[in-house]
Amino acid sequence: MAKAVIFKKRDMSSDISDSGLKYVVPPKLSFEVEAEFDNKIFDQVRKDSILLDDMNEDVLVVYKKACKDIEGKLAAFDKLIVGMVDKGEDKKDIDKQIDGLNKAIEKDRDVAEVAAKLAAEKTWKDYAKKKKEYEAYKIKIVVSIVVSIVVSIVGWSPAWPPASA
Repeated sequence: MAKAVIFKKRDMSSDISDSGLKYVVPPKLSFEVEAEFDNKIFDQVRKDSILLDDMNEDVLVVYKKACKDIEGKLAAFDKLIVGMVDKGEDKKDIDKQIDGLNKAIEKDRDVAEVAAKLAAEKTWKDYAKKKKEYEAYKIKIVVSIVVSIVVSIVGWSPAWPPASA
């Protein structure tokens, strides 16, 4: 089976707005969707820019939704952290919230992974109905969303904020 990259984003940071965040820093995430094609059809599909563009567009919709969901979680958790810092909460409690954020983002990744795979497969099936020579071939969608969580609290240390603040 030959592989073709349908969608690839090495770093999602530029697509996740961090404007207005005071403490939480957006995570470093990558997002990649590949399709494995039977060798007999691969050359034809590789030259089929319409199919590949359609698959890319459908996966892009999922990608943008995932970014928006992550932005929402970042904003909600930042607001929570601001309140915790203002109340002088212990760093351990704040770290627990950051761990919760990391788990929520991982769930978003899992959901986006499945949705991107389904979107690309649906595009293939719809397209194969129009192009009869594709009908006999199945493809395998491989979604690789690699996450390296780098969510952190900017400027936070046990001695910060000062007691007089």
